[in-house]
Amino acid sequence: MSDEFFKTLCLQMAELDHQIVFNELDGIKVDGKRVKIKPKNVDIDYRYNLFIEMYKDYSEKALKNEIRKLKLRLKRSEKYKKSKFQKIISPDKLEFDCANNILDDIE
Repeated sequence: MSDEFFKTLCLQMAELDHQIVFNELDGIKVDGKRVKIKPKNVDIDYRYNLFIEMYKDYSEKALKNEIRKLKLRLKRSEKYKKSKFQKIISPDKLEFDCANNILDDIE
């Protein structure tokens, strides 16, 4: 797989992952404070560089499988975006990597 194609796949994963986080976390409350996601361009750039490092040894087939899984998760995450209920969680329940890099601000 060419370096350019690898970077294209990483960018695609970064965009998918950003949308998942936005759908699932933007606007929820953590300990009574509302979560705001970093600006899209900042967040995607962070994820892109993270994924380049994380997936550098993956085959094309493995990367495409990761994209498939992200697309499935994105579809599931749509229910959070469309939901009218206010999800409230405590910080110790945030179970994802790099939580401080995902969140811009908790007001």
